[in-house]
Amino acid sequence: MFSVVTPNAFAEDVNTQIQQQKDTLHKQQQERDEIQKQMDELKKTIQGLDKSVQENEAKLAETIKLVEDAQKTIEQKDKEIAELQTKIAQREELLRKRLVALQEKPNTNVVTEVVVNSKSIADLVDRLTSVSQILDSDQDIMKTQQSDQAKVKKDVELIKEKQKELKDAQAKIETAKKELDVEKAKKQTAIDELNAKMQTVVNGMQSTEGQLKDLEKQALYLQSLAEKAVQPAQPAQQPANNGGGQEKPKPKEVKPNPGPTPPPAPGVLGKAQQYLGMPYVWGSASPSNGGFDCSGFISYIYGVGRQDVAGYWNSTQHISDPQPGDLVFFQGTYKAGPSHIGIYAGNGQMIHAGDKGISYSDLGSSYNQKHFLGYGRF
Repeated sequence: MFSVVTPNAFAEDVNTQIQQQKDTLHKQQQERDEIQKQMDELKKTIQGLDKSVQENEAKLAETIKLVEDAQKTIEQKDKEIAELQTKIAQREELLRKRLVALQEKPNTNVVTEVVVNSKSIADLVDRLTSVSQILDSDQDIMKTQQSDQAKVKKDVELIKEKQKELKDAQAKIETAKKELDVEKAKKQTAIDELNAKMQTVVNGMQSTEGQLKDLEKQALYLQSLAEKAVQPAQPAQQPANNGGGQEKPKPKEVKPNPGPTPPPAPGVLGKAQQYLGMPYVWGSASPSNGGFDCSGFISYIYGVGRQDVAGYWNSTQHISDPQPGDLVFFQGTYKAGPSHIGIYAGNGQMIHAGDKGISYSDLGSSYNQKHFLGYGRF
């Protein structure tokens, strides 16, 4: 009784621990996914910031070009102003000389000079015309002087205003660029922190997965002990009847016959039989590792890619009339779903990797019947 109950009790405890580890792993996966989601959102934000930075830099480059163009305009205006100032100075000098000339001859009347000194009527007309032109010229000079001075003043004011606008625009753009750079740096810092957090979660997941594998290995071992415990016992040998009124022995209890051990076979079975007695080694799919686990044994014997039991179950044809060399699947042995696999050997027997290593097992045992899933064929 102890040999039967103890493995099952341990198996129940191990299965509870397996479920707890799976729950922990699931929570860690959710945390990892949430961190990844946050990182993706931050990266998307940084991409938007990069785009804004590029647009800002383009505006800054355009503004700098406008500033340069304005500077060239200012230089041109400065040149024009210098030329106007020279003309103004020249005109002022001309007017000054004329005023000085009038002051030097205070008693001279221009009209009298023209009329008295004229030699003829024609000369008089010429003299009057000249006087009129001089007066008109002086008047034009004064008007031009005032116009040029007003123009120079207006140009200077416009240029200064344009300079101020461009400098203000450049300052705003540079401020916006600094703000974008600061915001981008903050987002990158947040990503770095999430990366560190992600690494911690991943390390925790790896630890949980390692513990889960160890527990699954223990569960498989306990499964094998339970399977061994429920194997039908051989009938005990009855003592001979020596007569003398002794009670006749009771009829022997008929036990199920697991069938004869299959003889050496060619092909897949022949290859599998070569490794009978080789130990069970968790995670191994090669005799060079000293043994096999159940799915690793299938991978090596059939020469197919390594999968877990569920993978083989989903990739094979399910059949109801197995032939030697087909696959036998079991479920719920240490976890939900397909969890153990063997090679059908005929006569109700299979070859598999269990707690006894590579060995035969009776498909009619209560344990195998309880967990039987189905047959499959590559």
